[in-house]
Amino acid sequence: AIKERFWRIEEQTGADVVITELGGTIGDIEGQAFVEAIRQFRNDKGAADCCLIHVSLVPYIAAAHELKSKPTQHSEMRSFGLQPDFIVCRSDREVGAGLRAKIASFCDVPADHVFENSDLPSIYDVPAHLAEQGFDVKVCERLGLEPRESHMEGWYAFTEAMHAANGRADVT
Repeated sequence: AIKERFWRIEEQTGADVVITELGGTIGDIEGQAFVEAIRQFRNDKGAADCCLIHVSLVPYIAAAHELKSKPTQHSEMRSFGLQPDFIVCRSDREVGAGLRAKIASFCDVPADHVFENSDLPSIYDVPAHLAEQGFDVKVCERLGLEPRESHMEGWYAFTEAMHAANGRADVT
């Protein structure tokens, strides 16, 4: 039934790309049916036409004064048969290039497919932050889609107005 919904969304919308989020923690028993459906769907559709993006927490351990990549390295995603194409590192501070390279190496993902997503003033700032790193272009390339010039002007205007309304006009 879950896979049928994936197929139906694609058929009904005619979209070039359908984004489906599996929220929560990958290892929770409540999500296992969804994880298995995604695994099967990717096999049915073909890996070339599916892209798995794993958003993983990279916590800062104050006692050690460092970010820890072990939760990402030991993600249960791979044990369920899902190999991510991209990893987006969520953290309360910037995840540097060296740590992203380490994560890429241990998670069997190309180094240029590991992206940094540190805390920002608003969740609405995330698309621009990822676009600045070339995330959108890499995903298009991975899916065999011709990357086009992005038009983020409207998005930037929206976030600027939002920050101004919240008294944060200094944030862009």
